[in-house]
Amino acid sequence: MQRDFTLNIYMKLLQALKVKKYTTQTVLDFLLNPQNKVVILRHDVDRKPKNALIMARLENSLGVKASYYFRIVPESYNLEIMNKIAELGHEIGYHYEDVDMVINNYKLRIRNDEDYQKLVDLAYENFYKNLKMLRENFDVKTVCMHGSPRSKYDNKIIWEKYNYRDLEIICEPYFDVDYNEVFYLTDASRAWNNNKVNRRDRVNSDFKFDINSSKEFIKFIQSNNSPLKIMLNVHPHNWTNSMIGWTIIGLWQFIKNIAKRIIIKQSESLHNA
Repeated sequence: MQRDFTLNIYMKLLQALKVKKYTTQTVLDFLLNPQNKVVILRHDVDRKPKNALIMARLENSLGVKASYYFRIVPESYNLEIMNKIAELGHEIGYHYEDVDMVINNYKLRIRNDEDYQKLVDLAYENFYKNLKMLRENFDVKTVCMHGSPRSKYDNKIIWEKYNYRDLEIICEPYFDVDYNEVFYLTDASRAWNNNKVNRRDRVNSDFKFDINSSKEFIKFIQSNNSPLKIMLNVHPHNWTNSMIGWTIIGLWQFIKNIAKRIIIKQSESLHNA
């Protein structure tokens, strides 16, 4: 049985897209010059930046460019690796989680609307500071929310009050892509579009394709029934050829997904109460 989430299967996936004449674009390139038959290739680098560099080199060998979104935390932010990825022609963006950062850093308790507005203001200030730091090395034009599944608050609430375009940000994919035109597929939680273990990395869309593995996605592409426009969100920490590493990731994600299911059920119960 062929293992999923290996770099070998990822390479076959990219090759299948090329055979079917899909153009691959970064998020920025798609916003500026969208192609008719395209895969917008996005990577959220939640952790293991070395995995991101390996993936970036593999893509470069196939003539593929992608967007790499880095968190401002030690397990993601690695300037040396980010520079190497940028040198390969990939886009560097900000994978922001400033609401969650502010709650943790300031030990905030949100008891009323005044506390909530204070959270939003502090999160925006934190976002601005981190974006400015990133721009000391990279021309960051797109940003993308990190899900922070354990947090009560969505990191996108900053934009209820502020406008990222005021900071010369061209795109936040959760706001600026029409997912009734672009089919969204994510491997978040090491499971394709699995909302049972995926709290926030999801979009509203009329597309109802059921993809459960990379192999199924490859067959989907080969069937000629796939949409003309696809956004593929691949988390590099999920992918490795190493049997030991692959097994460790699988066990760790299995345990984490149990916790996510509980959080999602609790959140849904409170919402429906």
